[in-house]
Amino acid sequence: MAKKTAPKKKTSEYANRSVLVGASLLRTISRLGGVANLQQIAEASGMLPARTHRFLLSLVKSGLVDYDTVTGRYDLGALVLELGLTALGRLDAVRLGSNAVRVLTERLDMVSMLSVWGSNGATIVKSEMARNNRINLIREGMNLPLLTSATGRIFFAYLPREETQDFLDQQRTFSSRNTVKAEPMSTADMDALRAEVRDRGIAMNNGTTRRDALAAPVFNYEGQLVMVMTIVSDAGSIDMSFESPAARDLLATVEGLSRQLGAKIVPSRVNAA
Repeated sequence: MAKKTAPKKKTSEYANRSVLVGASLLRTISRLGGVANLQQIAEASGMLPARTHRFLLSLVKSGLVDYDTVTGRYDLGALVLELGLTALGRLDAVRLGSNAVRVLTERLDMVSMLSVWGSNGATIVKSEMARNNRINLIREGMNLPLLTSATGRIFFAYLPREETQDFLDQQRTFSSRNTVKAEPMSTADMDALRAEVRDRGIAMNNGTTRRDALAAPVFNYEGQLVMVMTIVSDAGSIDMSFESPAARDLLATVEGLSRQLGAKIVPSRVNAA
């Protein structure tokens, strides 16, 4: 008589339960804001405290979780940060943005650039020159003013106020001490500018230079501003109004890039807090 063979188990049944539970606890700690005690973690994960404690001990030893012996609270560990940064590095938002800037320049035959918020404020990290370029003072590493440049106005409108306040104070002080420049913008005017930029989802420079510029925001999967894309032309050389074909192309480009970075909503409709 032929021997009966046991039915094959599904692949999912061979999954290591300890790993699955550990991953679930990491997600729980993250949802709790990253800092929680044993009781809070156990309740949120639906596990008994004793069992939760055993798994947390292993996670602490692995470096995935930190434990504060003074407060008795757990937090995500350094290894989680390292793994997260590695994953983000593979996504490489700036690389995707640089590719988009190059394509936009080729399509519009205009200078395009990509900027991020750094320790010195709005900073150009990538610039693409047009074929018939006469704009030669835009360079990577250059910092741009918040209230007068198109790029700066996007950062001003969408970043949390506490991140931009020091730069605003510096620039307003500089303006008030320089008789050549106009008087600094009032608080009411700044509030109106912020509201207008968020409503339009695009910004232009203040028109006091020999260039016209339009800038638009790029958001990530959390709806946070990560980059600003800007197009530049000689003043009056082409239509650079909010309703122009160039503006529509710029908005379409940042929307596509935002979706590549996981944004779920149209960038021009985002109202950052």
